[in-house]
Amino acid sequence: MKALTIPVLMLAALPAFAQTSFSIAQSCVDQIEDGNMDGAALLAEEIRVWKNLFSPNLIELAEQCLSGTTNEEWRYSTIQSKFLSGEEAIAEQEFIANAAKRREERKQAEAERQNGIMERLCTIEKIETAISKFNTGLNEVLEARSREVEIMTRMVCEKVYLLDKDAAILDPVCNAAFRKSGLPDSQYELDIMSLISLEIKLAEAKLDLAIFVGLDNKNIDPEDTNCS
Repeated sequence: MKALTIPVLMLAALPAFAQTSFSIAQSCVDQIEDGNMDGAALLAEEIRVWKNLFSPNLIELAEQCLSGTTNEEWRYSTIQSKFLSGEEAIAEQEFIANAAKRREERKQAEAERQNGIMERLCTIEKIETAISKFNTGLNEVLEARSREVEIMTRMVCEKVYLLDKDAAILDPVCNAAFRKSGLPDSQYELDIMSLISLEIKLAEAKLDLAIFVGLDNKNIDPEDTNCS
């Protein structure tokens, strides 16, 4: 490697500290060229601990000094702000070269973590949806069963009423049933049985829809229907 020589005029334009550093580095290189390795080695010991260097020319001179006195390549690390010997310099270069790979690996790991979170959230949502559908179907079944009981209660109470009106009226169950649907011979006619029948059909239809939606795995929006 050709030794770097700093012009005298350039040195004169530098601050005193910088001039001293340049002079030391230049002197080390000069002594290497003159074969005075002991003197150069003493200067190299001082140069080796220098930090916070910014001048490319000074850094190049110092690298020549250190490399020439140790028979190994030295490089100044702007990252660590110090001189690094051969293996250290190679390790730093590899570290810098692999920085992009490490960033990509971290990015990939974060993407996998986010995917894992989303998968678990989706699993929770599916389970909650299944529970909601089950509860809807359960409510429809309970409603349909309740209607069946109302019809049977009405039918039994009507039989009791035909045999003994007083007993039917005084029976709490029949009394409640008659209050809702009216007495069998009531003068206030209302086809309550037709209403109950329609309500049962409605409950059965809702139950059928809930089962169908569950099996078909589709969401039905009532506004999308076109019933006539």
